[in-house]
Amino acid sequence: MIAGDKRYKLAWLTKKVRIGVIGAYASGKTSFIKALSEVFDTIATKRYVDRIGVYNSTLAYDYGVLYAVRDTGRILKVRDEEAVRRIEEGHPHVYRVELWGAAGQRHLYAARQAIVYPKIDGVILFFDPSREDSLELSIFLYREAKENIAGLGETKPIVVVFNKLDLVDEWDARRLAEKVARFLDEEYVEGENLFFISVKEKRGIWLPVEAFIRMYEG
Repeated sequence: MIAGDKRYKLAWLTKKVRIGVIGAYASGKTSFIKALSEVFDTIATKRYVDRIGVYNSTLAYDYGVLYAVRDTGRILKVRDEEAVRRIEEGHPHVYRVELWGAAGQRHLYAARQAIVYPKIDGVILFFDPSREDSLELSIFLYREAKENIAGLGETKPIVVVFNKLDLVDEWDARRLAEKVARFLDEEYVEGENLFFISVKEKRGIWLPVEAFIRMYEG
């Protein structure tokens, strides 16, 4: 347990970055946030989806907190104790990153509008290439977010993620990404604001967050 003065430093002497994680239900958003966060909270319910089975579906939101530092050109994820040490040494680039996961069903719009959209500095947009029928829903949620978050895609970054490379061949995921890109307003370049990852295998999951922080800082 961190002492009170250290909690204060983490809360008030870090740079705040608040990222909304949106996309179709069962695309891996909750697992992504949980895998990266030191603190995690969710409001979920059991749900059944074909080809996935029963899983914990986000009913309102997911919330995670992690810390990062800029070090020799990279932005690195660190434990809270290391973040405190950097603050105490006068390091100018220590980040408190909040990940706000939005429920991925169309009818849960009120939860996204009330809990997630007002808080965030931009979006990591999830696609699930293992379920092509889910791509349209992620695009719908992208459009919804742009209507509800002022400056999204302009002053507020969007990073696109294709998850589940443990289930889908990477070439097939890239083919789907080219198809999806026609429905998005921004240009996406792999390795800059477009990433292919596997949350299940923890492959590449830090890279979208690092890219988001870079884009947010300009």
